[in-house]
Amino acid sequence: MTFGGVGFGKGTTVTFGGIPAREIHVINGTVMHAIAPSHAAGAVDVVVRNPDGRNVMASVRYQYVDGSDSGPGGWDY
Repeated sequence: MTFGGVGFGKGTTVTFGGIPAREIHVINGTVMHAIAPSHAAGAVDVVVRNPDGRNVMASVRYQYVDGSDSGPGGWDY
């Protein structure tokens, strides 16, 4: 998942439904990528914590699917 914001840097963390992201790659202070961890199907909150201690909850919830959905795949836009 790609994030845009302000203040990203070393030490930025991301959680999906309270579970830490598997990998976080800060591109620069305003763009970063994170890989969502495994989770049961359903919508979860995404929380980004910047190194300065400020938390930001994404305005859109992340939706996990159980694999039986015939809808678009992860790379279908």
